Amino acid sequence: MDQTVTGRVIEKGSGAPVPGIPVTNGEVIVYSGTDGAFDIDLGPEHRFIYLSVPDTHHVNGSFYVDATALRSDPKKVDFELVPAPDKSNREFGFAQISDLHVIESQSFRTIDRSSLRFLSSRETLALALHQIQHEAAPAFIVPTGDLTHRGTTVELGSCHDAFGTIDTPVFALFAGHDGSEEHFQNGEGVTSTDNFERLFGPTHYSFDWGGRHFVLFTDEELMFSPEDQRRKEAWLLSDLSSQPADRDIYVFVHCPPSAELLDRLAAYNVKMVSYGHYHASKLQRVGDIDVVGTPPFTFAGMDTSPRGFRHVQCGTQGPRMDLRPLASHVTSLS
Repeated sequence: MDQTVTGRVIEKGSGAPVPGIPVTNGEVIVYSGTDGAFDIDLGPEHRFIYLSVPDTHHVNGSFYVDATALRSDPKKVDFELVPAPDKSNREFGFAQISDLHVIESQSFRTIDRSSLRFLSSRETLALALHQIQHEAAPAFIVPTGDLTHRGTTVELGSCHDAFGTIDTPVFALFAGHDGSEEHFQNGEGVTSTDNFERLFGPTHYSFDWGGRHFVLFTDEELMFSPEDQRRKEAWLLSDLSSQPADRDIYVFVHCPPSAELLDRLAAYNVKMVSYGHYHASKLQRVGDIDVVGTPPFTFAGMDTSPRGFRHVQCGTQGPRMDLRPLASHVTSLS
């Protein structure tokens, strides 16, 4: 049985309303009114109530609320935003990383030359993240899925902990390896995202930064029930359709986008689709869309590309991108 969740989007401290903010249950999108208030249906199939955070604010705390908690204790949901003038700067860079494949084993095929010891998978990831932050200073980082190898709580926890070692915001995307343990337990036709969601929240969401719109859309259909596949597709259509015609849109998926998906995205002002999965560097121009594949972040690609990240510089002349290798290890987190 559906229930109605009510709440407000307000500024922290002053309590002033923030109107026009998209609020979603992962399927339907509503908007905060002039008084900051919203109401939205919460069905038994919905997993979160969450925001698309604008480029005028940061969110204070989390951008999502777990639906399970709301069902057991229905209450008004208020989201607090903090003014963020830095996010309105139209000149900024971001980094895409992919296929981290964090594993549970305490040793990994990376050696710290200063101590001649093997680094754990979590340490390797944390060091690489610090290297990005130091070398590129991106406004944010988007890991496009396969954060882990088997999607266990230990692996996902290690990845989450590594993200927490840097100051740069990290917007994580779910992919198949991040639900593989659950999928083998659940079987076909069952959504297998619980382990990921407990630490990272929704598997599909969006946000604005510097006048652009960024969409994280998980495309590993095997990990979702047919009903959840339909819901996330409905959300994607609503999210894209709500964007102003002149706002550049960047879409992140895990698998190489199909021709059908690119045809659908071409109806909107999508400038770039970024993905991983192939463990290789690939660049295509399909119509007006740059389609960009990035090799793994913590080990070399199958095409012999070095481990690295895709850096995208957003400016008045459009995006400029380059693949930046991480050829040497920084062996200290200090």
